[in-house]
Amino acid sequence: KAGRIVDSEYWIDGVRKATNGTAGSQMLDITSLSPGLHQLTVRVKDNLGVWSNQVTRQFFVAPVSAAKATLSKYIYWIDDDREHSVIGNATEENGQIVIDLSSLPKGEHKLTLGFVDSKGAASQLVVQTFKFLVKGDANGDGMVNTVDLVATANYIMENPSADFNVSAADVNEDSQITVADLVMMLNIIVGNTNAQ
Repeated sequence: KAGRIVDSEYWIDGVRKATNGTAGSQMLDITSLSPGLHQLTVRVKDNLGVWSNQVTRQFFVAPVSAAKATLSKYIYWIDDDREHSVIGNATEENGQIVIDLSSLPKGEHKLTLGFVDSKGAASQLVVQTFKFLVKGDANGDGMVNTVDLVATANYIMENPSADFNVSAADVNEDSQITVADLVMMLNIIVGNTNAQ
């Protein structure tokens, strides 16, 4: 004769939670479980004292909706220099991070940037390449000299060279290349930084 169920046990994630001492359906308290995938194992005992095989099922606990997370921290480094990464609070009201590029040599570089929110969740790292320009270096050789003056004058006269860099030649950053930029380049060459 088959026995009737008189007792049950269950485990969550391998930890024994209870010996019920009664048969029938039960409500399991999972409020203390972290969001994510978990494992429930159950077995029952009949009135003859025989325990059943264990049955194991996986279940998912969804995160409790709460206040939205906000950006809390940022981290970035230039090129592959993670050893000198910069970590800061992402609390600037205008949502901008100011990155000091003054010590970079001219040329192409790589920025790696990541964020952590107020709940501790980290973003994926974003890697973006960029070119660091020397203002006034119209030919891109890393120096501001008379060659840049000539290249800029040729550009103004609609005879630009193939390697002419408009962004670097726009020294006064007014989105046009004019004689004013030539004057500012000349001031850079002679070291008259106050005239810029």
